[in-house]
Amino acid sequence: MHEEQVLEVLSREPTRAWTLDEVLAALPAIEAKSVRRALKRLSRTGELERSEGRRYRRPEATSAPAPSGPLLGNFRRVGKAVYVEPFEDPGPFARKEPALLDPAAVPEELADGSLVQYEILSPWSPTSAALARLVEVLGKPGERGVEMKRILLEHNLETPFPDAVLEEATAFGDAPRASEIAGRRDLRGLALVTIDGEDAKDFDDAVCAERLGEDAFTVYVAIADVSHYVRQDHPLDLEALRRGTSTYLTDRCIPMLPEQLSNHLCSLRPHEDRLCLVAEMVIDRDGHTRESKFYRAVMRSRARLTYEQVATALEGEPDSICAPLLPSLLRLSKVATALLARRLRRGAIDLDVPEAKIVFDGEGLPVDATRRPRNDAHRLIEDLMLAANEAVASFTASRRIPTLYRVHEDPDPKKLAQFVALLERLGVTVKLKKKIRPRDVAHMVEDLHDLEGARELQGMVLRTMAQARYDAQNLGHFGLAAEHYLHFTSPIRRYPDLMVHRLLMRALDGEELRYRREELAAVAMQNSASERKAMEAERATLSLDRTYVASAFVGQHLEGTISGVARFGLFVALDKPFVDGLVPIATLGMDYFEPDDVGFSLRGKMSGAVFHLGQRVTVEIIAVNLQRRQVEMRVVSEPQGGKPEPDQGRRRGRRRGEKSAPHAKPQKPVAGGRPEKPPKRPKRRRGG
Repeated sequence: MHEEQVLEVLSREPTRAWTLDEVLAALPAIEAKSVRRALKRLSRTGELERSEGRRYRRPEATSAPAPSGPLLGNFRRVGKAVYVEPFEDPGPFARKEPALLDPAAVPEELADGSLVQYEILSPWSPTSAALARLVEVLGKPGERGVEMKRILLEHNLETPFPDAVLEEATAFGDAPRASEIAGRRDLRGLALVTIDGEDAKDFDDAVCAERLGEDAFTVYVAIADVSHYVRQDHPLDLEALRRGTSTYLTDRCIPMLPEQLSNHLCSLRPHEDRLCLVAEMVIDRDGHTRESKFYRAVMRSRARLTYEQVATALEGEPDSICAPLLPSLLRLSKVATALLARRLRRGAIDLDVPEAKIVFDGEGLPVDATRRPRNDAHRLIEDLMLAANEAVASFTASRRIPTLYRVHEDPDPKKLAQFVALLERLGVTVKLKKKIRPRDVAHMVEDLHDLEGARELQGMVLRTMAQARYDAQNLGHFGLAAEHYLHFTSPIRRYPDLMVHRLLMRALDGEELRYRREELAAVAMQNSASERKAMEAERATLSLDRTYVASAFVGQHLEGTISGVARFGLFVALDKPFVDGLVPIATLGMDYFEPDDVGFSLRGKMSGAVFHLGQRVTVEIIAVNLQRRQVEMRVVSEPQGGKPEPDQGRRRGRRRGEKSAPHAKPQKPVAGGRPEKPPKRPKRRRGG
């Protein structure tokens, strides 16, 4: 019986609704079947409550008198009554009830529908409504500035650093002291350089390589020694643990550490002495790491290089900064090529899924969405960082040093089986063994390259994969086909990397680790959750700004590719701007479109018209909704295999604040908001 272990896990965060996967992740030593049985028994006896979506919670968590923090909602004014409608989902165990406001405390000029932040003074009960007070008026829903503020609040991101944290960071000064440098290896004579994006401000890592004999290289990966400044249980450490990670939104960064450390003292800025931890590796021409060692050092970066600079230099056209560093850059490129080849030989999965980048004008408003460039310099840094991470993980595993591992478990067999069925429909034969190996999936990805819609199919492969997470147990990394893996190379922006530094150096110094296994497991779980929260916020701001960019193209015909097929319509990724949108099935014409059983295509029963994954189409943007971060399109090019019947002017029901487009003109965004006249949707009708 495992009921006690399950209750102990859920008691760690008693107000949280746990998913089944989160409970399983917290109890890796117990079989999934046993955990499910324990949850079922506890739900039956009333010791746990289960909501829709298979979320579990301790019953006492539902009797809390009121939400503990501010909420978001829409202000409503009906006659003399004023109240707030909750905007976000209050959770699977909470009631979504309006909250009454005191009319005397509400500004008369506050417009109906305004987005507000409020807090509950008295919770709802069977005999009385909830009472609330306004905390802040955010503004008109749908305006970009308001929507960005909403995302920050929803994810609890706009939090200033406490005074004690800022004071501790400032006390370290602007440069390492002589006493801090003493006893460290001096690498200031090496040609170490940082290679990052043009807009980067925190430089975690620096690299260089020297030839060792005829068939090997000594590679130095120097990482900012953040653990020297962030001491366990000090204010800086507690705040970094609370944040877990830096969050990179489209137009700003919410850092894990104060700027004094993240952008200055810990950042490996050029021509300045910096403390670092070094992974020194001997790597042969076949990409094997023959030996590795780790130590504290002091370094001085020779240059702050960008990916574009290095890529151009490797192509034979170095600028004045790269020219004297070119020998080391060429050696690094050879090492990275060998590392990549070895990783692919052992079965690592190499996916090419494009990422979006937002371009802003001088006023800070989004004007374009492009595919983020990726060149040989990106590959070079990625391969060197992976090698350093693996080297540290292998070292800690071989010596049984407790640490935080980055684990990536096997893909979901059901999802993978569905994808294999899709490939077989396309004529690709895939044979997977009962125990799925990374090499099998890697070979499957290679078979996609010659298919129409290869990039979209790779995106589907990614969705079959488990989400990587942190764990105190070494469970391996499926995607990298690595037996041992962790995060070592980004301690400025990731707390697990900081923990790895701290534990590694204590072990090398022969000190007590001062962390129990249970504490490490809790830190791993907390940081996995922090990472998911940051990713959700980053995606939300990216989706918001891509929608904002799309609002300038309403009514225009644009080229794109079908990136997804669903029962309710098609998803299309545009070429320029790089924006995703939905083509509702009702806009495809007077036909009845049916999806196939593998999620590859929609086919019209009467016309035989086919829309399938990877198909090139011309679409018109007919509506945008910044508040929902949605772009709606209709196909204007002919489908394959037939021609859909004309729409005959029938429209679907329109939403307030949207405009349907056959006659909509392109609209330009205005500062702080959406288009001057937001487009409306055509009326809803059945797809056939």
